Amino acid sequence: FAACDGATLEVIVADGGSTDATADIAQDHGAAVVASSGGGRGGAFVDAVAASSGDALLLLHADATLSENAIAALPRRWAVVCYAPRFERRGPHWRALEAWCCLDSAWSTFGDAGILLRRECWDAVGGGPRWPLFDDVELLRRLR
Repeated sequence: FAACDGATLEVIVADGGSTDATADIAQDHGAAVVASSGGGRGGAFVDAVAASSGDALLLLHADATLSENAIAALPRRWAVVCYAPRFERRGPHWRALEAWCCLDSAWSTFGDAGILLRRECWDAVGGGPRWPLFDDVELLRRLR
């Protein structure tokens, strides 16, 4: 996020009841932690967005990472951007899944993509669904 040139950033982690040190680690790194009120991953996104105040929203799964230049590479004008996932696991089948996600994101919607969108777009489609799975696919369908 260093590419944001001094912009005010909020990092909000929606905790769905984890039993590990997720919340503590997030807080130790400066993130705000909100308790998710249910609905799986979709509910976590809804709760995190509700706790945020920014005009730009970056929705990422807990196991997702962005490349160093992901934010800097944004065009000057944008409304919705999808980032294909990179999986921490190693092996040819994981690399193949990453490649499929990149191809699929170009023409349709596939889950596990990072989604960067303006709050006005989120609000215009009624936000995301409180679904445990495929919430991101539904959000992207709504945004079309």
